[in-house]
Amino acid sequence: YAQDVKWQDHDEHFYSEFAERNLYPGALKYMVFDLLPKEDKQYLSDQIRMLGFLLVLAGNPIPHGTVAPKRVYRVNLEFDSGSIGSSCTEYLNKLRATTARIKEISDELRFEETQSLDNEQARQLFESNVTVPVAIRKDLKKKDLFCNSKGLGLATDCPDDELGKWSSQYQSISKLFVRYLREPRRSVKTSVQEKFHKMNTVDDERALLLNEFQKEDIAFRLVEEEQNMVETQTSQIFNTAEFNRRMEEADKSLRRTIAQRMTRAKTLAVGGVALLAYLIGFLPLLFSNLNDTPSFLWSLLLVGIVLALFAGVGIVALMVYRRRLRNRFKHFNYVMSGITGEIDESLGSFSKYLSHACNVMREFSVLNYTESAVGRKQRILKKHELDVAEKTREACNIFATYLEPGHGSSDVEPYDYDFTLMRNYSYEMEHPTVQQSIEFMQPGYTVQVPVDYIKSVSLTREELYD
Repeated sequence: YAQDVKWQDHDEHFYSEFAERNLYPGALKYMVFDLLPKEDKQYLSDQIRMLGFLLVLAGNPIPHGTVAPKRVYRVNLEFDSGSIGSSCTEYLNKLRATTARIKEISDELRFEETQSLDNEQARQLFESNVTVPVAIRKDLKKKDLFCNSKGLGLATDCPDDELGKWSSQYQSISKLFVRYLREPRRSVKTSVQEKFHKMNTVDDERALLLNEFQKEDIAFRLVEEEQNMVETQTSQIFNTAEFNRRMEEADKSLRRTIAQRMTRAKTLAVGGVALLAYLIGFLPLLFSNLNDTPSFLWSLLLVGIVLALFAGVGIVALMVYRRRLRNRFKHFNYVMSGITGEIDESLGSFSKYLSHACNVMREFSVLNYTESAVGRKQRILKKHELDVAEKTREACNIFATYLEPGHGSSDVEPYDYDFTLMRNYSYEMEHPTVQQSIEFMQPGYTVQVPVDYIKSVSLTREELYD
């Protein structure tokens, strides 16, 4: 019975009630578009036709009475074979011209490989030494880290208090030294950030012109610089604890020397007592010669000479103590000179190490550039060539039925892209923007579309009966 019903004529009221059964709104209108399976070569062609229909439908009203609610219509979009065939042929010609341009660039790169630099020019460009400077800021003066021994007197408090003067100097030097110790690490970091990173590569396309023996010389120099870098001693920049210990020892030694000296009052008192005691020892001699004038005068002269010698010895002793104190000041400056010298030497070692490392990286960059630059550019060109080939294959599969055989042209310009860059370019098909009328959904009804490859859009109602 079911098979017999299928071949019978159907009244409209027998049309499928799928909309009611699925609770679809009653005002909906239904259109279907057939698409081939994704595995089919013509799948993309069907997709383009469906998208073309949707664009036309979105920009134009549906003719009144053409599409009834609750009914299903099959859509068909027909291409203009001549127009789309011409556009596809022009597109393929443009892709072929692009492929030819990519091959020209590849041939130019191969030609550049045959050129070379002379040996002297190669040495100047790619084997010259670079130095990465590491130095403390010039506004920090090392002379401020040294003490001043001017103005020392014969007594510890004349003309100024030596202990107070030294304590003030040492406190000022210690504060400045703390600031000074921050600078070496900063200097190394600054040199790495501002100098090393800017100098450790050679970005010169003339490296592509190096011949085999010049590259070999650069490789030998690279090994030498690596050995120099390994042999350069780069211990820590400084040992703060050791420096502080040496400064404190020099400070304690200087304070002990100051403590051994006498004040002016003590010096005068001790000297006066000593002179008086010495003079008392000569009184018997003087009294015994009072009656003998010549002898008394000679006794006075002897006493004066001895007293003068005694005073001279005292003054010499005071000068010796002052000289010892000056030597302690000089010793402190010697200690500070050794500390700053060690810091400068450490910075010099780091400068040598960074310079050797920089030279190694420069030589590596030259060799890597020469070994990979041409190959990298060739790989980039090959990538673009494969992209164009893929676009060509897709165009041939999609528009196979519309292509015009034997219409190649050599006057077509290639796509204007920089094919030496690793980019993903879009090779779009160009088509003229026109306004033409096409038949839309029912005979005699036309709409305007901005392309020339759509010929018509038609509808066929699907016979779906329960």
